[in-house]
Amino acid sequence: MREKMSRFDILHPGVWFGPESEIQENILLNPVGELGELQFVCECLKHGDFSVRTRLQELIISCGDTLVRKQAIRLYCYTARHQDVAFLCGLLEKLDYDDVLTIVVTAPDTISPEVVPYLFALLDGYADESISQDILSAINRIFPWGYVGGEVDLTELSKKFSGFAKSLVKGAYYYDGALVHPGALCKALIEAVAQSRHSKRKFPLANAPTLLSVWSGEKCPVFYGQDVDDRCVQDVLNYVNRIASLQWEAGKKYFYRNNVE
Repeated sequence: MREKMSRFDILHPGVWFGPESEIQENILLNPVGELGELQFVCECLKHGDFSVRTRLQELIISCGDTLVRKQAIRLYCYTARHQDVAFLCGLLEKLDYDDVLTIVVTAPDTISPEVVPYLFALLDGYADESISQDILSAINRIFPWGYVGGEVDLTELSKKFSGFAKSLVKGAYYYDGALVHPGALCKALIEAVAQSRHSKRKFPLANAPTLLSVWSGEKCPVFYGQDVDDRCVQDVLNYVNRIASLQWEAGKKYFYRNNVE
């Protein structure tokens, strides 16, 4: 397992945050510097120790390494509860453009409707910049309203979201307008793979591989730009069967099979 860990680069993680370390190894891990702190916190979170979330917050605030801070923000979004969203959004005025963009792009990975009002508020400050398109796309991932680019009527969009918000199950997590559940993403993954195989095109940019990998702790066998052949299709079907065999509850959020709490 130590060999696997040494090969994984958390600063360029791809679709997940790497394999889990052995518990004994995690205990002996001595965080040195900002990168070491990120690695340590990540391993604790993989084992369901969410008490280190405060250390992750401190790292995001104090970090001087832009790559470490970017991955710390990503990790925070995947492990944040509803009540933790305010911390990240409260930093928006203090961060530079690149960090704000990181938060915007990864905000939907909180799968918390609580993030949407903050994204609406952020639009006021970036209405004339290209990041506004990313903000609208981020809103569309949690609360789908058919956004395909261009300008929108924010007043009308806000009314639509208010209607959506009234129908939410209290405390539940949402993705693509529905109670989050890996089953829906598994279906989307299979459909995307089948379409790529049929059209002989490379696998498209999609959220399913990353979300399934992070929720389950098992790396998805297909990724953006990959050639899809019969072997790939079978690997994905086997992967989906393994994901389906695990215990999941609709509306709950998971990180490496641990219920985020």
